[in-house]
Amino acid sequence: MKTKEDFNIYCIEINEMKSSPVLVLEDDGLNVYFYKFITDYFNKTLRTKQQCHLVKDRKGASLKQLFWIDLGVIYKMPKEHIKLSLLGSLSSTDQLKLIKFKHELNRYR
Repeated sequence: MKTKEDFNIYCIEINEMKSSPVLVLEDDGLNVYFYKFITDYFNKTLRTKQQCHLVKDRKGASLKQLFWIDLGVIYKMPKEHIKLSLLGSLSSTDQLKLIKFKHELNRYR
């Protein structure tokens, strides 16, 4: 099992249709596990907002608009149905803030 520790952001294409940025957590050879990024944060429920972390350094992450990482669900997708392209990576500041946020979030679950 290969776990991603590099905080790289990928563009995921599902069946050559929709593409969106994701933070890959793990690649076990058959499946890819990831968090999705969202842009419509202000339209989400309070519960969802509490599980989202803002990416502040958009330039380093190659993101053109505000994105939040939705930590509420870990998605699993078979590798045969997706294509991953590297976009960028989280800055060291965003990495540390994400780790701290995730730790705090897990305390309340």
